[in-house]
Amino acid sequence: MIKYLISVVFLFSNIAAFAQDSIERFSLHFKQTFVEQYHPAFQSSVGSGNKSLSNAEESDMSSISTLYLSSTTWKNGEFYFNPEIAGGSGFSGATGLAGFSNGTTFRVGSTAPTLYIARLFFRQIIPLSKEKVFRESDVNILGRMVPTERLIITFGKFSMSDIFDQNVTSHDPTSSLLNWSLMDAGAWDYSSNTRGYTYALSVKLVKKKYIFRFCSGVNALWSNGLVTASNNFMPLPNDWKNAHGEIMELILPIKKDFSNSFKITLFANHGRMASYADANKILQKDTSLAIRNVAGGLPTNLNDGTSHLVSPVLDNLRGLSNPYYGKAGIILNWEMKLDKKGEMIFVRTSWNDGKRESWMYTEIDKSFTFGGFISGARFHRPEDMIRVGFATNGISKQHADYLQAGGYGFIIGDGLGNYPQGIKPELIAELQYNFKYNFMILSPDYQFVINPAYNPARGPVHIFGLRAAFQF
Repeated sequence: MIKYLISVVFLFSNIAAFAQDSIERFSLHFKQTFVEQYHPAFQSSVGSGNKSLSNAEESDMSSISTLYLSSTTWKNGEFYFNPEIAGGSGFSGATGLAGFSNGTTFRVGSTAPTLYIARLFFRQIIPLSKEKVFRESDVNILGRMVPTERLIITFGKFSMSDIFDQNVTSHDPTSSLLNWSLMDAGAWDYSSNTRGYTYALSVKLVKKKYIFRFCSGVNALWSNGLVTASNNFMPLPNDWKNAHGEIMELILPIKKDFSNSFKITLFANHGRMASYADANKILQKDTSLAIRNVAGGLPTNLNDGTSHLVSPVLDNLRGLSNPYYGKAGIILNWEMKLDKKGEMIFVRTSWNDGKRESWMYTEIDKSFTFGGFISGARFHRPEDMIRVGFATNGISKQHADYLQAGGYGFIIGDGLGNYPQGIKPELIAELQYNFKYNFMILSPDYQFVINPAYNPARGPVHIFGLRAAFQF
């Protein structure tokens, strides 16, 4: 397999030299990112549950390497292929924080480096105007002339966050802020597998006065799972029918070039999600740990029924009364470029109804974030950048009652009796410096978390990190 990939890389590297100026017919990029994080011991007046962030000091490292291969196909058609290798882990098995500290980690149960296909999709451009502009080349974007107004259809395997909730200021954890609630809208529980990818169909309409997007993607069988209802990595038509997510987004420019813009995003996610209210009724009558504790602690297999990551009381309710009902929500995002240095600020808020369990992203039902970045040009380092972001995360009353009753979700839960001060918003601040040198970006990072996983009896937590990203 490795020899085959090396041959493909060599082939594309040579062919790319013959690409025409008007259309970049082939493109090859490679990106590798290492993140090391450490938190010292922090104070806790209560014990730890199955999904608590350890209050003893921890140090963890993660890595993710992605090869980006792109080529033109037929007229106005493009093909993209991204094999990826990821390994390592986050603190406490990537549990214990709703706004988790490292966006390059996954909850896959194994720290060993794993090779998989992250993206494999086609993109078709349908012209709607004769006027054209040049689209700059980038990762998974071929440089070429494109119609000013156009319809773009994308089909295959990719992440919904590749297309939606795109925030220039804070979105990609391999190059911008690391915290989950700052890289994406925290309450956006979008359809995906545990690594954030899914099979989906997206349609994008680009007009001079607005941009509109719509997408539908398949959901995993279990929360944070890898497979669909047919127990396949490739979905069947019924998988899409029975567990899916839809999203639509409208972008309105406040300035003509979209450098000052407002986004409104509506989403709905469907699956075998259990009701928190139904689980709470059972927990009120039965105080046993057997229906609360997650068997075996952290999962070792996300492909089948060996571990469903949550308390048995919630797991047993999945798909019973109304198996494919889910949740709906909204994201509002404003982003503005400040000056010629490219400095930007953003404000983003998100909400979902929180009646049923969190399924794929994280356990946040409402979130408000803001931040921006300062160009290093202010201190004679024009390619450097200082990034800062703030987040406040919350959950619904039903979700809060479930945690206080000792229930566990797939990422948080401190256990029965460990919330003496109740549930309070999780508050996060992140400060990061991006030092760029040739093809490397070195980023010292600091995060401060108050009320980790909504529990004021634990913390605050200081998190120190260093990211090294290499791109070719």
